[in-house]
Amino acid sequence: MSADRTDLFALTTDQVDLVFPLAREADPQLSLEDWRSFVESRVSANPSDRQTSGVLLAARNSNIRGLAAYDVSPANGPDEVLKAHHIVIIDRTRERYLATDLLGGLLRIAE
Repeated sequence: MSADRTDLFALTTDQVDLVFPLAREADPQLSLEDWRSFVESRVSANPSDRQTSGVLLAARNSNIRGLAAYDVSPANGPDEVLKAHHIVIIDRTRERYLATDLLGGLLRIAE
């Protein structure tokens, strides 16, 4: 992983507890049990599975620095709507770049 590049990938079942401290940055009252419950339907053992909901992770220098939960739902006609929520970015030196990269990853999911 390059220091100038953000690596984006889906949260998998083996990363749920690892990412918990980052999720708590958005909600200090969040318990591990509540976090596990929230992501249970959003994760898969296989990150290439296309799901209607998930958690996108952003990493720099092999450290996870951001996450965004999302849902894809049907809209009128053949279109779908992507809703992103619970967005957390912890990278003070490159926050703007990480946000842009995370948004780009969400847009690719929306395609």
